[in-house]
Amino acid sequence: MKMCMFVLTALLVGVGSTLSHAAIVPFDLVGRSGAGLLSGNEVNADGTAATISGTPGSGGEIGAGFSFDNVARILTLNFSWTGIQGATAGTLGAATGFHIHGPVAAANPQLGNAAVLHNISAGTSAPGTTPLYTVLNNANGTGSVTGTISGITAAQEADLLAGSWYVNVHSGVNGGGEARGNLVAVPEPSSCALLGLVAAGYAARRRFAKKKQPVA
Repeated sequence: MKMCMFVLTALLVGVGSTLSHAAIVPFDLVGRSGAGLLSGNEVNADGTAATISGTPGSGGEIGAGFSFDNVARILTLNFSWTGIQGATAGTLGAATGFHIHGPVAAANPQLGNAAVLHNISAGTSAPGTTPLYTVLNNANGTGSVTGTISGITAAQEADLLAGSWYVNVHSGVNGGGEARGNLVAVPEPSSCALLGLVAAGYAARRRFAKKKQPVA
């Protein structure tokens, strides 16, 4: 039994090592209400759902989506939105801002807020980094961002991998944000498969051990 636990621990450490050393780390947009840039992912300071006026827009990843090269230290971002409101509820308009916020200090980053870290709509980024964006922000409530942020520092990388960065699209009627999603790292499929095999092997080992127990 001790040997089984030792092997299990060693394999789990191996899975963690594979994740931490992957050259390209993909991300999903996720929040308290689900995947994507959603109004339900907007939260108040206490983690409760924020009040959104009008009929909110939404969005999500496009093309290659989000990924981080932890060797070149480059964040690639591709996302879009539609239905973003204008100055009054029920109208459409250009987004008043679209940013990456962070790092969120809350234990669950999806239930906390943070200041603007990368101001994509202004073409500026956090200290030490360089933005290279192609931006569309249309008056009909649609828009998109494709590009990169290079020069991500080690501390910023740690925050990113911890899920404490989020994308927020702001509107005239919802200045605090109308559609949000946290950047959450996606484990490699090979690592997930290995973890599943480990769990299955451990369960089989337990069943075998029980069968070998003498009958009282």
